[in-house]
Amino acid sequence: MRQGVSTTRPVRSLGRSAGLLGGMTLVSRVLGFVRDILIASIFGTSAAAEAFVVSFKLPNLLRDLVGEGAMNAAIVPVLTETRLAQGEREFWRLVWTLALWILAVLAVIAAAGSLGAEWVVRIVAPGFSEDPEKFRQTVMLTRIVFPFVFLVGVSAYLMGVLHTMRIFGPSALSPIILNISIIVFMVQFAPRWGAEAVAWGILTGGVVSVAVQLAFFLRTGVVWVRVRIFHEGVKKILSLLGPRFWGSAVYQTSVFVDTILASFFWIVGDGGQSALYYSSRLFQLPLAIFGVSMAQAVLPELSAHASGKDPEAFRKSLRFALRHVIFLAVPAAAGLAVLSRPMVELLFKRGQSADFQMPHEDKVQNHV
Repeated sequence: MRQGVSTTRPVRSLGRSAGLLGGMTLVSRVLGFVRDILIASIFGTSAAAEAFVVSFKLPNLLRDLVGEGAMNAAIVPVLTETRLAQGEREFWRLVWTLALWILAVLAVIAAAGSLGAEWVVRIVAPGFSEDPEKFRQTVMLTRIVFPFVFLVGVSAYLMGVLHTMRIFGPSALSPIILNISIIVFMVQFAPRWGAEAVAWGILTGGVVSVAVQLAFFLRTGVVWVRVRIFHEGVKKILSLLGPRFWGSAVYQTSVFVDTILASFFWIVGDGGQSALYYSSRLFQLPLAIFGVSMAQAVLPELSAHASGKDPEAFRKSLRFALRHVIFLAVPAAAGLAVLSRPMVELLFKRGQSADFQMPHEDKVQNHV
């Protein structure tokens, strides 16, 4: 093993990293609830709300595949292994090679989604075709929001590189920035722009998040080296992404089917898309604070232990992570199940905007 790069950290250091990520995730989720309360208060479960939920659905699904999910499953482990086994120069060669591939793939996905927004909506929410105005507005919002896939993918890649270097703070700032951007745009522009304010808030937040991550990335002592298009590390990442893709596809397929069914009025009634969105926000809170935060903190450690062939340290870190996640997540799941109704009423049942004028609607029909 190359000297000068430690493959282990004390468990307490791992706990601090998870605590930092969890604390900042908590701040982000609080801001997220403020954002969702504003959406519920202004748009309720109206056509505008449903148009926004559907327009953001597919970019969010792709975000898991090309964003944080890909970083956690493949890129962080391979970067960690390359850094430990082959040294800093080869590590940076892989960083820049991956950047070239990721920028190209994300640009194609974002362009295809924006240009083919009409077909995207027909596939994701076929029931919207029965309402021409809702369909038109959903297509418009999809064209605005879809480039977010490119921005969140770049941000997630920078996050992966920083996590490899044990720098966790900037990645936790990204969702905070995104939520603040959406809140500001809603407060300032929703009365004039309607749901477009949310879409532009998402896009602006994505741009600022990339800028923040890039600023931290450039301060890490970047080494400029010639890229190798067919780097062995890229091949290894692709081989790791295969199982990750199929594992994620099981969950994403259920979300996709839910979205299709909820688009038909005769199946779920009015506002089905919005109701699904609001409920998902509740169960994602403990998932993000306890599960995702610990996973992001422990992954570089597990990768280093595996690369350094230290099974005892690997088991110790894994046991620590599992104990803490189970200890916190099980009570949270029970609380959500028992207190679901009062939580929904407290957080979302507050609409007072029946006279809120929309650019493309006579009035917002607030059903929350």
